[in-house]
Amino acid sequence: MFRIYLIKRKLAQKISKILWAGHVLSRIKAFLNSSQHRVVKHNTKIVLEGPPRCGNSSALRLVIRNNKYYLNKIATHIHRPFQIYYGIKFGIPMVIMLRNPSMSCVSHASLLIQLKQVKISNNKQKEQLLFQCFSEYIDFLNLLIKYNFKNILIFEDYIKRPNLVIELLNSNYNLELDSNRSSHSTKESIHVYPSQERDEIKNQFEFIIQDSKKLPKIIEEAQRLYKIACKNKRSYY
Repeated sequence: MFRIYLIKRKLAQKISKILWAGHVLSRIKAFLNSSQHRVVKHNTKIVLEGPPRCGNSSALRLVIRNNKYYLNKIATHIHRPFQIYYGIKFGIPMVIMLRNPSMSCVSHASLLIQLKQVKISNNKQKEQLLFQCFSEYIDFLNLLIKYNFKNILIFEDYIKRPNLVIELLNSNYNLELDSNRSSHSTKESIHVYPSQERDEIKNQFEFIIQDSKKLPKIIEEAQRLYKIACKNKRSYY
């Protein structure tokens, strides 16, 4: 089962590198799931995107709670680089959320296991899953850097000052979004907040990284690209 899961993810990753193909495939999938608004189109009002576990859900929630008009008009949570490309191409107000890749990818892999979205039998499979998460994160960073996109919000900065996401949209795109209400809610999905179970899985990944021969190299590359993206981002202080 895991082998089939991994093949599907690698295939989806390859298709997504062909920007138009990834875009078309995602639009078809979104249509079938009645979530067409999540994929960038000409009539999209805002793009809030980033790799998994980078604060995308919280940022989206904050914008919507303060600006009901934008409900189902924001492209988000596809986690693929073509979202950046088409956001730029169509001239849509866009904020890209980023988090240190080690924290983002370990958290993502741990969440997949916690929610049983992937069945893992051994540490070798955990290593392969984490490697795939880093590989997809690198794809995202490569395109972000290629197009020199600067409207980037770092996860840790967002946590300290959530309204930054709205401030970036307003100041760089001449929008007039409100920002009075908090994004906090006690009714959110399990994936939004930390959990002890997930922390235990994360700790297991730390040992897997230490013993792996291939993970350190891809982690180093992800960190290198992350630093470039952070250096290129527009200042918001």
